[in-house]
Formats: sequence, structure tokens, C-alpha cells
Amino acid sequence: MFIVGRAVAGLGAAGVLQGALSIIGQVVQLEKRPLYMGIVISVFVITVCVGPPLGGAFTQHATWRWCFWINLPFGAVVLGGLTLFLRIKGQATKDRQLPLRAKLGSMDFLGCALFLAAVCCLLLALQWGGQTKPWSSSTVIGLLVGSAALALVFIFIQWKRQERALITLRVFCRRSVFTSAMVLFFLGGSTYLDTYFLPFYFEAVHGISPVSSGVNFIPLMLTEMVALVIIGAVVKQWGHYVPYILAGDLICIVGTALLTQLHPHTRTVQWAAYLVVTGLGLGLAMQLPYTAIQVTLSAEDLAMGNAIAVLFYQLGGAISIAMGQTVVLSTLTEKLNGQIPGLTSKDVFEAGAANLKALAPTAADLAFLCDIWNEGISRTMILSVALVAAAVPFTLGMEWLDAKQVARDRQAAEEGQREIVKQEVGVTEVEKGSSV
Repeated sequence: MFIVGRAVAGLGAAGVLQGALSIIGQVVQLEKRPLYMGIVISVFVITVCVGPPLGGAFTQHATWRWCFWINLPFGAVVLGGLTLFLRIKGQATKDRQLPLRAKLGSMDFLGCALFLAAVCCLLLALQWGGQTKPWSSSTVIGLLVGSAALALVFIFIQWKRQERALITLRVFCRRSVFTSAMVLFFLGGSTYLDTYFLPFYFEAVHGISPVSSGVNFIPLMLTEMVALVIIGAVVKQWGHYVPYILAGDLICIVGTALLTQLHPHTRTVQWAAYLVVTGLGLGLAMQLPYTAIQVTLSAEDLAMGNAIAVLFYQLGGAISIAMGQTVVLSTLTEKLNGQIPGLTSKDVFEAGAANLKALAPTAADLAFLCDIWNEGISRTMILSVALVAAAVPFTLGMEWLDAKQVARDRQAAEEGQREIVKQEVGVTEVEKGSSV
């Protein structure tokens, strides 16, 4: 029941960010979208940063069920607001006129199943490899090979279905769409690593509660929020966005590299400064790939482009967390190595970063456990650095477009089209009059 409930919740959550981006694309002029998208993404950043420690606080002081109940009042407010205030004129397309059966028949259920199977196989291989099973085991190898095979079949199906595919390759292969998706994939991976594993550093190494670890995330969260809104306003005025994505990538590399240097005696001012630098980099780079997709695609393709962007961001986060867990468990296994009799790396990891005192017979053992947890977190930050660095080549490959110029060109084209229609209508009326 729990798994089914989480699956249903995931189905609903899949449309939240994409829906917000689509609404902006419908109601906001192109040259103004960077500012509003910065506001939307900044709210998303709050949820990503606050969610894990807030869930820990619910679990510690109330019940884990509040992690899910809290969605009900917020969801009701949002749903009510959309119902009462959102008015979007629907586009008259052929698909909208089709009956329900035809619409369901056009959906790519096979592609969806293949994609989910490929991702599940990959995540299972990453989680089991080197932990419950060796990397050389037939199970792990089979999962990796199966994931690759399913991915190839998925790509073939998408190519065959063309416009009716889960991911329309015509849209995905656009230069700015592909590069933006890859940038979001790697930045999403880095963001999820930081927000998921850094609270473990504060809880395990500094011995604070989940709530306090959430408070310690305020420097990153505030800096990223402010940077998101400011850079949105700057791009709204200037038009160009690729230079800021590149600057954000480079600053984020510096910030995550600094986070690899965290240790039990790191002073508050140091780790706060590291988080500020990281938040600044993420704030500059995070929302502008969405802007690039909005600038590149027409209104008809915008929903697909937004879906691709959100998909790759979330996919990068899911894969990076699985990789990070493998890194931490491998580090615990390597460093523990029988140092504390009867204690395994699995016991340490499953006990949680905030419960190390219950596992340590002596103060020396507790200090040892804190050190190996710190080593594991440092290695995940190295992975975070690598992910952000991987985003740089794709940033350089993006089209250097001016959002303001593209908006002017589209407006001129629309005005020209309207003028042509007026002329055609005028000619038709003249012909009717002459015939009478």
C-alpha cells in the first residue's frame, strides 16, 4: 500500500513543476518569462532544501505520516487558486477535438513502460552494486545490460512513433533543448547530492538534530533564491542567458569543491561561506536552461520541451542519490573494516547519521564513526563536483540567443501574419462585392 501510494503521489508531482512552467509560457510574454521562472524555481528550491530536514523533524517529533499529510492543505489551496483565478484560452488543435478513446490510443504507454523499466534496472544496479552484491555478480551485470538494452529499444520506439512518442525526438534533438536537458541533468544531480547528504554531515559529524541541520542550510537556500530572482530580472532586461549559466557552473564547481574540504573541526563561518558560494552558482545556472527552452521552442512544442527539462532534472537527481548512497556505503565498509566488533557498515548507515551515539560503545568509537561518515560525505561532494563539471561542455554548446530579440522577431512575424490575413479578407470582400 505504501508503494502504491508513493507511486500515485509521484504521478501527481510529475505535473507540478511542468504545469507551472507551462502556465508561465501561456500567460507571460517571452521577454518577461526569465523573471517569473526565477520566482517559480526559487520556490522549488525552498521545497528541495527544506523537505528532507522537515521530514526528519516530523519523524522525530510527531509521526512520519505527517510527511504526506502536509501535502493536503497546500494542495487544496493551490487547486482552489487555479480553479478560481487561472483562465487560459485553449488552442484549437486537432488533438483537442479527438474523442477520449483516440486520445488514449495516441499515448505512448509502451515507451513509458520501457523507460521506467530501464531506469529501475539502472537504479537497482547502482544500489546493489558493491553493497548487497559485488559488481561482478550476474545480477548487477544483468541489470546494467538490461537497462542499456531497454534504453535502446525505448529510443527505437520513440523514433518510430515520431509525434506520438513519449519524448518527441524532433523536439529533443533541437540543439538548445538537448544541451539544456543535459545541463539540468547534471545540475539536478549535484543539487540532490548536496541537499540529501550535507544534512548527514551536520547530524553525524556535528551531532545536531534534523531540524538544526535544516537551519544550517539557510545560507545555501537564501543565496540561491536571491540569485534566481535577480538573474531572472537581469536576463529580462538584457536578453542573453548563456553567459550566466556558464558563470553559475564555474562558481558552483568552486563551491562544491570547497564542500569536499568539510571536516569535524570546520568552523561555522567556513561551511556557511561554502554554502553561499554553492548557492550562488546554482542560483545563476539552475533556471536559465528552462528559459533557453522557452526561447527556442514554439508554443505548440513548449509543453514537450518543459516535460523533457523536468524529466532530466529529476532523473539526474534520482541517479545521483543512488550513486551517492553507494559511495557512502562503500566508504563506511572500507573504513570500518572490523574496527568496532560486531558493527557493520549497513548497521551504521541504517541507524542514521543522527543516531551514532547509540552505536558507539566509547567516545573514541563515536569519534571514529564521525570521521568515517565525514569521509563518505566528502566523497559524495567530489561526485557533485564532477557532475557540475560535466555540465560545462553542454553549456558551451547551447545556442547564444537573445530572448528579447527572439520575442521581437516573433511579434513581428505575428503582426505580419495578421496583416496578410487582413489583406486576404479584404480581397475576398471586394470580390464578393464585384460579383454582386
